[in-house]
Amino acid sequence: MSLKLRRAYIRVTSDIIPGVLNKLGRRPDQPQGRERPAADEWSMAVPFRYAAKASAERVAVICHLFHADLAETMIGALSSAHLHADLFVSTDTDAKAAIIRKAAENWKGGKATVRIVENRGRDIAPKLVTFADVYDRYPLILFLHSKRSGHYDFGREWREYLQACLAGSQAVVQSIQEIFELRPDIGMVVPAHYHLLRKAQGGFRWDGNFRKARRLAWKMDIDLSQKGIVDFPSGSMFWARPAALKPLLGLKLAYTDFPAEPCWVDGTLAHCIERLFLFSCEKAGLGWVKVISEDVAIPEQQRVIISEPSQIDDFIAKHRFDLLGIQAN
Repeated sequence: MSLKLRRAYIRVTSDIIPGVLNKLGRRPDQPQGRERPAADEWSMAVPFRYAAKASAERVAVICHLFHADLAETMIGALSSAHLHADLFVSTDTDAKAAIIRKAAENWKGGKATVRIVENRGRDIAPKLVTFADVYDRYPLILFLHSKRSGHYDFGREWREYLQACLAGSQAVVQSIQEIFELRPDIGMVVPAHYHLLRKAQGGFRWDGNFRKARRLAWKMDIDLSQKGIVDFPSGSMFWARPAALKPLLGLKLAYTDFPAEPCWVDGTLAHCIERLFLFSCEKAGLGWVKVISEDVAIPEQQRVIISEPSQIDDFIAKHRFDLLGIQAN
């Protein structure tokens, strides 16, 4: 069967039939996909045990601060990491923007830009819509946001964990930039899943996002499998080369594509895109790796200590994971 006919068949079975079942009061099951087991989730511990070189290139930080009261804390943490970066911050009201601009007065790493956006798409829409013009100007981008996740009792700890993995210190930043410097084939560096989130969710799958994510993936010439393994940067904070997100940027999404807030906690376009970041990276011909803060004491978390540059190559050779290459039909 040709890919065109296969997609037409899938549209019938995944869209029309579920719609009929909904009208009959029978909710169709969402395909869950296969979870990548925790025992197979290996990460490089950061910072590395050797002094990685500081990068001379200026990078960008794209940060959505819906919770503007966290501006001083988050910008202060980036300052402590001595990040050589231009800061691009989005929020949804003039009042919040004023708070952020005040906090950014002490930013010495580069220029600071604050943009006011619609309250749609949470941190995902600002990434792909508001700051789409930023990507081509920088070799690397760090994505952060003021994550609270009120439906979990560890929302603050989760946000702090993600930031610690990505920019917890100058040594952490230099270690991650070293990965990109030594390995041009790596397009994204993402944190290992937060252990409390894994326990709370019982794992990481498509949940209620598969059908919508699959239709979106088709537009990037990616055919997701119901049985394929799922992995993603849970919390949508990570480092990336701009090229890694080109397939997603090519969708030319608009704010009107995202539902207005408040909306549900799963199954939105934003949740689908979160699960497509790594697929976008691979579609761009790049790989991805995970890191974890060495300060996080989680015995069951698989990690590798990096004591010299050659061990980065060793890690990637042994633990690089390819989602597109193992999509099961």
